[in-house]
Amino acid sequence: MRWVCLLGAALLVGGCGRLGFDYLAVVSPDASDATVEAGLDAGVEDSSAADVSDEAGADAEADGMVDSGTPDPLATSAAVSRFFFDESTTSADGVVTLTIFEATPGDPRLEVAPGRSGLVFSTVGSDARACTAVAGTPLAGLDGASAATLETVVDIDEGVVASSRIANFGIDDNLWGFGLGYASDTDRIGFAMNRLNQWHGAWFHDLAAAGRVVVTLVYDALAVGTDRARLYVDGVLLPLDRATTDEPAPDAIDLGAASQLCIGNRTPGARSPRGVIHYAAVYDRALTDEEIALHVERLRADDDPRP
Repeated sequence: MRWVCLLGAALLVGGCGRLGFDYLAVVSPDASDATVEAGLDAGVEDSSAADVSDEAGADAEADGMVDSGTPDPLATSAAVSRFFFDESTTSADGVVTLTIFEATPGDPRLEVAPGRSGLVFSTVGSDARACTAVAGTPLAGLDGASAATLETVVDIDEGVVASSRIANFGIDDNLWGFGLGYASDTDRIGFAMNRLNQWHGAWFHDLAAAGRVVVTLVYDALAVGTDRARLYVDGVLLPLDRATTDEPAPDAIDLGAASQLCIGNRTPGARSPRGVIHYAAVYDRALTDEEIALHVERLRADDDPRP
């Protein structure tokens, strides 16, 4: 008896596992050529079936489905507002539009690329931003909420010392209503809320060296201790920097009157990062770890809307 590897129309003796072939047959010493040929035919048929399955999977993904007909996880996790920054700064539901304020012509600007479209910020520390008033929009529902999630896809090269804003609810007094920022001098991602000039959470992570990543901030006033503010990068939970921040108080979110949502800056400006913000979504609840993992898989592959 001898083992043979079957691959396409080739017959190889021995070394199947080492070579990584998919088909294995046991052939007796007196096996006829017909027996071997039958094994080869079966291997070819299996390969063809796999090709058909792969094509069906590709068609399903093109229709907004992933992995054997599973719906797009973003579509099953309703956001207050979701911005893909593909061809416009309007939210996916068409309700909220961010107005672009240029620091210089083309800064910031929308840059379209398949699966990687985004809002490009050319200069660190400029007034470049994309903002909208919160009042009268679904975003106003975040005010008074006990939980929220900011979900972003970013590729940041540099942030100002005072912390460039990734996404921030705020007003003209420069205090954070609810926001996420990054300072590249300390490699620190920070979270602040309720118009207080203090961190409610800080985590060390070198975004400038990380490339394109999914950054997810979860706040839950009903959680215990340091779990109230959690930060994930590509789905990995980062440890809270206890030297900079203690556990946040279990407070409801207070955005303040006349609040605005700004992407890539605070309302008065001067806090832009240098890099690309590809995507941003706001939820009025705490996403679960399972949801975060599914969203990361989806957004890492493609941060633009599906047909």
